[in-house]
Amino acid sequence: MSKKVPRGLGFGAAPLGNAQPAISQKDALAALESAHANGIRYFDTAPLYGRGRSESFIGEFLASESRNDLVLSTKAGRLLRGGGFIYDYSFDGVMRSIDESLERLRVEYLDLVYMHDIGEQTHGNDHRRVMTEAIDGGFKALARLKDEGVIGALGIGVNETAVCMEALAAVDLDYVMLAGRYTLLDRSAEQDVLPALKRHGAKLVSAAPFNSGILVKGAVPGARFDYQVASSETMRRVRDIEHVCDGFGVPLAAAALQFPLRHADVDCVVTGMRTVSQVEASSDWLRTPIPEAFWVALDSAR
Repeated sequence: MSKKVPRGLGFGAAPLGNAQPAISQKDALAALESAHANGIRYFDTAPLYGRGRSESFIGEFLASESRNDLVLSTKAGRLLRGGGFIYDYSFDGVMRSIDESLERLRVEYLDLVYMHDIGEQTHGNDHRRVMTEAIDGGFKALARLKDEGVIGALGIGVNETAVCMEALAAVDLDYVMLAGRYTLLDRSAEQDVLPALKRHGAKLVSAAPFNSGILVKGAVPGARFDYQVASSETMRRVRDIEHVCDGFGVPLAAAALQFPLRHADVDCVVTGMRTVSQVEASSDWLRTPIPEAFWVALDSAR
């Protein structure tokens, strides 16, 4: 019943719920249908995105598409309550989260569930308590659901490398979704996470390949890197990358999107999309021919 995350481009559905102004159901479905038409078969969402709106949009989309050829993932660790959310990484909390996601998504099983946003970056001084709760509770819930066939695989969806190493040491993970840490600008996952994944027989889903947009827009005034205005050093590094791109006639965004997939242990690169034009642009960037000499020159310019 479960399927592996397909190699290639994945649809990150956070913008379907989180972006402002709020997207209409018609436009959300148009983006999802365009993704399917462009060969995208992996769709990732979470209860957090728009307080369930993203999951509900995907549920509507799945009502008219064959579930058999699609891979679907969502996340656990937050429960929607009273118009907001609460963190809950306990066994019961994760069980409730999955039940609620299945209802919003209108499906009977999930191919993959990530434990969402564990780590010091999110929880600060509460990280150790949260991690203990997740290991002793939530991850055991996901393992039980995997044994029962309700989910096909389990993983973590995070933004920092340190917690990947913690989780891999404590839990039998199938996937790690890591945002922004294996990109043209930030290759920190190369140092420890990717070797650890190989040792554990797990795979990386590389999210946020554009590092908050700077690897699409380039080193322009106001460009953002990791949700903040880019530093002068980051801008310099992007200009160096742009120089190599210009020399080979390669779009910066195409290089950013294709870079993670060059690694054998990266199964998929996921970028957030909310419009048909964004889907088509990402699909075109993925298909853009890039010569091997470009990557050699890019490494030499680091």
